[in-house]
Amino acid sequence: MTKKKNNDFLATWSEKVTYMLVLGFLGIICSIPVITLGASMTAMHKAMKCYVCEGEKKIFTSFFAAFKKHFKQSTLIWLMNLIIIFVLCFDLLFYGGSENWVQMAGMTIVTISLMVVVFEMTMSFVLVAEELTAGVKNTILCALQFGLKCPYEALMMLLLNLAIPGLFFLFMMQLLVLSPGILSYLQWQFLPKTFERFKEKIHL
Repeated sequence: MTKKKNNDFLATWSEKVTYMLVLGFLGIICSIPVITLGASMTAMHKAMKCYVCEGEKKIFTSFFAAFKKHFKQSTLIWLMNLIIIFVLCFDLLFYGGSENWVQMAGMTIVTISLMVVVFEMTMSFVLVAEELTAGVKNTILCALQFGLKCPYEALMMLLLNLAIPGLFFLFMMQLLVLSPGILSYLQWQFLPKTFERFKEKIHL
């Protein structure tokens, strides 16, 4: 019996790891044109949600169906945020050699703003995948609302977005391309329940 349980455990986790790696690699490949990054990340979240919540194992079918369905909305969100990120990164370069307190304060504000934008963008892709919102403006506002209404989960998402790629970058650089799938899997372990509470709070 123990051996059977061990085999079942190994089979289950082998399937999960395979799904995470394949989906993460698929997300990276479809993001190579850069302009498609938003649609690719949204499709990855949708496919991961289908796997975690519904047991759907058709990786390519789920991914490309979501990629096609949400392409326009996800791409607009991605391009808008990309422009803002470029501006904020330019500001960081400007404040980079700051020595007086005014410049240091400016650098702090820009850094915090950059973190907020990265969270909002990531959350927007998740919301599009969850199909909770309609339209770019509504999605972005809802993503910011999520951060205010569910601060603990928002902080978890932000930390995961920084920690998972950061750990791969520091210790397993050659496997960095696999981090999106692992990150998405970890996020969807707590997002379904969180969304139920979030919808109650904003009366969706």
